[in-house]
Amino acid sequence: MDEEKKKEIAKQEFLEKADNYKQLMEYREKFFEHFLNVKLAFLSFVGIIIAIVFAQKADFSHRFLIILLLILIVTFFLLALEVFLNFIDRTRALKKQWQRTILAKIRHIAILRDKFVEYGKQAEELLIQENEIEQKMFNKESLNKIVRYSSDKFSWFIFVIWLVIIIGVPIIFLFEILGKL
Repeated sequence: MDEEKKKEIAKQEFLEKADNYKQLMEYREKFFEHFLNVKLAFLSFVGIIIAIVFAQKADFSHRFLIILLLILIVTFFLLALEVFLNFIDRTRALKKQWQRTILAKIRHIAILRDKFVEYGKQAEELLIQENEIEQKMFNKESLNKIVRYSSDKFSWFIFVIWLVIIIGVPIIFLFEILGKL
C-alpha cells in the first residue's frame, strides 16, 4: 500500500472516529439539558410542597420544615454552582479556541506571504504545545497514558447528590405524612 493511500485511510478513520465522538458529546449535552429540566421540575415540586406545608404549618413537624428548607437551600446552591462551573468551563474553552484560531491565522499568514517566518515558527510551536496529544507523543509517553480518559469526579459527585436529593424529598414527605419523621 502506497504512502498516499495510508494517509487517506488514516484521515478517513480519524474523521469517522471524530464524528462518532461528536455525536456522543451531543448526546451527553442533550442528557444534561434534560437533567436540567428534571432539576427545575424538582425545584417546582419542592416549591409546591413548601406551599402546602406553610399553608398547613400546624400539621407538620418543625423537623420536617427545617429539613425541607435545608434541601431547598442546598438545591439552589447546587444549581448556582453548576451554572457557575459551566460558565467557567465554557469561558475557558472559548479563550483556548480563540488563542488557537489566532495562532493558526499567524501561521497561515506566515506561510502565504512567505514573510514573518519567525512568527510562523513560534505559532507552530505554541500550537504543538497546546495540542496535548501531540505534546504527549513528543514526550514519548505511553499509549495507555495518552488515551486515558480523565473523569471529572466532582461532576459525578454533584450528579449523585442531585439524585439523592431528588429521590429523598418525596420519601421524606411521605414519612412526614405517615407520621414517621
